[in-house]
Amino acid sequence: MRRKQDKNIENKQREEETIPKKISYAEILELKKPDERKLFLRKTFLLIGLILFVLSIILFVFINTLVGLGLFLLSIWVISKYWTLQDHLLRESVYFHPKYQEFRETPTKKIQFFNFSFSRFIATVIMISLIIWNINTFGLELGHVGDTGHWWNLGALTWAYPLAIPLAILSLGLVGYIVIHPNLTIIYESENLYHIYEIRLFSPWLTEIPKNNIEAIRLHNSKNGPQWLYAVILFYIILLFKSGIALIEHPFQTNYIHSVHLIITASLTLLSIIILIAKQHCYFEIVTSDRLYEMWFDPALLHKRKMENIANFFCIEPIARDQHGFFDPLPKKSVNYDDQTRELLISTSRSYFRLCFGLFLIFIGIYSIFSYSLLGEFTAYTCLSYGFIVFFKGIKEDFSDKNNIIIEIDRENKQFKQKRIFSRILEYHFFNNLKSLQLHENTDKSPQYYPPKLDIFDIAGVIAIIFFIVQEYVYQIMVWAPKNIDFQNILVMLFELSIIITLIYLIIRPVDTINVGTKTIDNYIIQLPSLFRYSEKNGERNNFILSNVYKSKETKSFIKKRIILIIITISISAIIAVIDIFQFLP
Repeated sequence: MRRKQDKNIENKQREEETIPKKISYAEILELKKPDERKLFLRKTFLLIGLILFVLSIILFVFINTLVGLGLFLLSIWVISKYWTLQDHLLRESVYFHPKYQEFRETPTKKIQFFNFSFSRFIATVIMISLIIWNINTFGLELGHVGDTGHWWNLGALTWAYPLAIPLAILSLGLVGYIVIHPNLTIIYESENLYHIYEIRLFSPWLTEIPKNNIEAIRLHNSKNGPQWLYAVILFYIILLFKSGIALIEHPFQTNYIHSVHLIITASLTLLSIIILIAKQHCYFEIVTSDRLYEMWFDPALLHKRKMENIANFFCIEPIARDQHGFFDPLPKKSVNYDDQTRELLISTSRSYFRLCFGLFLIFIGIYSIFSYSLLGEFTAYTCLSYGFIVFFKGIKEDFSDKNNIIIEIDRENKQFKQKRIFSRILEYHFFNNLKSLQLHENTDKSPQYYPPKLDIFDIAGVIAIIFFIVQEYVYQIMVWAPKNIDFQNILVMLFELSIIITLIYLIIRPVDTINVGTKTIDNYIIQLPSLFRYSEKNGERNNFILSNVYKSKETKSFIKKRIILIIITISISAIIAVIDIFQFLP
């Protein structure tokens, strides 16, 4: 009898384990409420951190400086936990081990991928190889004359230092990223939750996202983010090229060891920078009613297919159908949900402006540096670096394959989906709980246009180039022009003025946008690659007339702010140049 009872108990336990766990929406709301234990833990961290902070000051001043500094850094980390620790029970980047802990809901399907940045790995291998090669050739000796000479002056540093130290600094950061970044990501889906499970540095972490709270999803590999900083290294690469080429023709050159090392180091470093910038890195973002979840990742294999699988997993892939007559033109006014239940647009876009302008800046920068003419040195180096950024932005953001800009509007479910494909570059936008969707102005004559979105690199690049050009203008007018004015100087000044005008156009030029609003997102602007316009008769794409661009009040506000920024830059640059000139005038 006891054996039968034990078997019955075991069978019941197995049945309970096989029954899928579920959690209601009301229970999810309870989990999102502040928990007293979590609040107490946050206050405890704050109190301990303040105590450690006071002790660190005492140790730093009266006992041991090094120990006090270490305790100070520890106190800052402990105090930061007051703001970083979550105050609710819904898991967000919480340590989680599936063997010892359970999911709140039983997952029904999953997708997984391993992240490893091969582009950074290849660039790091190239740079470390160059460091070893240069050190092996020139050595690290100081204070005596070597067989390969010295850099800067006799008895000083060998040529290994200027060739290896910048690469060592850059490769050190890349090695740290390669060690820390690789991780295994598994995304589970249950009835009411998404479970994002990550194994980073042998530590498992879990984040739970309620499906009903999702307002928007963004998935793309078209943006570089902070990776544009690598373009700053171009000035170092050009200096190596410049010195290496000059040493080839040096009359007292006994051999070509220096020029060979300089040119090869510059060439392979340039290749590394191109690999780092050109390689696509994926960005995934989920916006809920009260949270923003984001993740940079880089699938080791099948990069494009993994992104498409993720899009299908989250159901953000537009439904593309090519039956005759199904595709309707974009509406010319805000969406009215009482009209049709679904509209779908398929289009092709090409915009060559940024691509060509980036190449122009690169060419002008290189020509000015090597010919010692046209632009000043600072202006030329800035044009080169920013031209590199504009060129790759044009490739990644301004093109699509044929019929691969897909826009789907589902009024019945109040959803919006957008997709763009260009070779291996993909871009997805998904919005739920649509409240407003505007694709054109409220007038029937003109579409809605906005200036392009700018990041910190666009602002810094445009301001820096204009700043240096204005300084050159002031010097030419106040110092050189009264004595040496000629036709060539006038042409150079007109050429620099054309660069300023083109830069201003770059930041205020009209681009097509889609304005999306949800319950919690007032106005999200999706920028499309190129200008397109739909006629009132048949919805076909026509060429855009520039006279109809700036009719929106919001557009004028954007443009005014950017023009004011340019005017401030010009004024500050001119004032600094005038002050500098008067300091050195007799």
